[in-house]
Amino acid sequence: MALIRLHQVAKTYSRGVYTVAALRDINLELEKGEFLSIMGPSGSGKSSLMHILGCLDTPSQGQFYLEGVDVSSLDRDALAQIRNEKIGFVFQQFYLLPRLSALENVEMPLLYTRLAASLRSVRARQALAQVGLAGREEHLPSELSGGEQQRVAIARALINNPVLLLADEPTGNLDTATGLEIMALFQQLNQEQELTIILVTHDPDIAAFSSRLLMLRDGLIISDHPNPAMPVRPARS
Repeated sequence: MALIRLHQVAKTYSRGVYTVAALRDINLELEKGEFLSIMGPSGSGKSSLMHILGCLDTPSQGQFYLEGVDVSSLDRDALAQIRNEKIGFVFQQFYLLPRLSALENVEMPLLYTRLAASLRSVRARQALAQVGLAGREEHLPSELSGGEQQRVAIARALINNPVLLLADEPTGNLDTATGLEIMALFQQLNQEQELTIILVTHDPDIAAFSSRLLMLRDGLIISDHPNPAMPVRPARS
């Protein structure tokens, strides 16, 4: 059973008297452990597709199955529960709370669970170690580099052991060298832990880290193929 299956998914938006077709007849299957990059020009439907995959929005028509469950018709509360339990998000902006330490930022998603405070701290420390930030737990975001802040954001996304990690332009605010280090970390998480990752990017060098490339244009999939030249780079200097 595929981890993700989209069947004839379409998404339309009303703009006054006009209707905009953001996605049209999207059929996609993704197995557990795949690393998919989604590319396409502005207006191609990347954000609409990511919002549906992240259970932030629902299709106008068609079905979206996650782990065999049709989530395309669920209500907001059910979608929120799926996001909290099964999906991790990493964005171009780090969205760290400036007055909280790295450890406290990573702990944030666990505040909505019944986990004891001591166990929340243990899991957050483990997640920070996983992304190479052991020893930086008590630092505030302002005391961390951009790359370190993104690693904190990745640790936060991993804290609930998601089945799916969605990354939207995660290197957009980083210099080239740091961006490549972050992508090597994503690749390491994918290969060593079989974490399923879907990445949106406009940069072919970033997309090259994934094992599969999907191209959108005008709301349609125009290509979907394996990446034969996926690089392997060290995640940490």
